[in-house]
Amino acid sequence: PYRCDTSALAIEVEQGGRLGGPLYPAGGGLFAVDILLDEPLALGDETSLTYVTLFHYDQPPPPEMRRVSRRAMHNVSMRVEFHPDKLPRHVWWAVWDGLDGEIVERDECGLRASRYVFKRLDTIEQSVVGFTWQW
Repeated sequence: PYRCDTSALAIEVEQGGRLGGPLYPAGGGLFAVDILLDEPLALGDETSLTYVTLFHYDQPPPPEMRRVSRRAMHNVSMRVEFHPDKLPRHVWWAVWDGLDGEIVERDECGLRASRYVFKRLDTIEQSVVGFTWQW
């Protein structure tokens, strides 16, 4: 399952799978949607999965987009695109000390094509990473 801390979103699977049903409460304030892979994987197999998360908040959320990795994930890419009328003044790539922890590492990023930031990681495991910004 793909888990998130809000139900104010839509998930679109672009490559490697399809949605297995609607968004549902997953407990602990989290929501989830199941993504079914195109092909079953055997132990040790790898696949590529591309999905887009579209947020539609009623109220402004905290200025961050984080992902949590409990198990190893390889070749992970994150992209955050901003509305052209609401561009941030500063954006940082950040690493948090756990889900509820403080930022322990951050590097400033420039907006690409004046609207988005992008980061690719070879591997993440047992970490919380993402972007944070200042309006």
